[in-house]
Amino acid sequence: MESYASQDEEQAEHDIFSEESRSLPKEKSPLQRHFLCLVKDGVLEEVEAMLRDNLDDLSFTINCLDPCGRSAVELATIRGNQEMVETLLRHGADLGDSLLYAVDLEKEDIVKILLSHKWPTNSTEKGTPKESLFSSHVTPVLLAAHRNNYSILKLLLDHQCPLPRIGDVRGSTNHRVMLDYYRAVTSPSFILLTSQDPFETAFKLKEELNNIVSCLETGKRKFQELSVRLEEFIAELIDFARCPEEVMTVLNGGDNMEDIAGLRMRQLRKAIAVGYKKFVANDKCQELLNLQFYRYHPWILHSSKLKKSLAVLVWCLFNDFKWYLVTQGIL
Repeated sequence: MESYASQDEEQAEHDIFSEESRSLPKEKSPLQRHFLCLVKDGVLEEVEAMLRDNLDDLSFTINCLDPCGRSAVELATIRGNQEMVETLLRHGADLGDSLLYAVDLEKEDIVKILLSHKWPTNSTEKGTPKESLFSSHVTPVLLAAHRNNYSILKLLLDHQCPLPRIGDVRGSTNHRVMLDYYRAVTSPSFILLTSQDPFETAFKLKEELNNIVSCLETGKRKFQELSVRLEEFIAELIDFARCPEEVMTVLNGGDNMEDIAGLRMRQLRKAIAVGYKKFVANDKCQELLNLQFYRYHPWILHSSKLKKSLAVLVWCLFNDFKWYLVTQGIL
């Protein structure tokens, strides 16, 4: 998935700090301009000296912004300069969008630093629109889910960062907001970390995606791609079952069945209903279906294809003959 920032990391750094863009707005003092350049260049000692020597200078503030509306902490985050980020935070710099940048650029060490700082977990404020390149609905968890970054996503969830909510997009006419939501909640890492039953969750999401696609006249392709990705994930997930008993438990939605004769295969029925062909065709699912179908004649399972075909033919002829006898009143 492309970065939410309008440029990639290297291009963003070049555009922000190129000679052409160094002509900061008139309200920015030369001191602030020099400060941001030092942060960009990673000159830690000079940055610390400036912060120490200019505390009372009214023309200088640690939260000054570059022409793109990025603060010093955000620029240090984009550069991946861990020590610079720690120094700026220690001197009272605002977090701004730094956590969003760190997650979007997958800088896990900086994510840890920012989370250990006083981060307002229940706040969705990201500064004024002119200062942020992120849409108002974008959260750190949503970005981590888009990146499918398990470790960063777990860090955020452990710190109780807010989850994407279906209520935020239900009834929405904003195509981008809906797509961002479903791209996040269909992420394999997000499902594994937030769902007690990944299969149940995947089937529910597949049904929702089917409904969305059926209602859309344009823009269906992206939602269909999410559906395909979700199906591939579930088909791969069933391969982690180590034995037929575990497969049986999965297909029964967690119900413990004493024997295969009682198999209801609730999850498999759902997979068929929502069109998860790869899941149904998985070798382990097919193996269990064979056990169910041939449970009264297990010897057929180990027979050749010819013998299986003959057995099925004999079974069909026997049932037809039995039905004939019933209709003639013989039985």
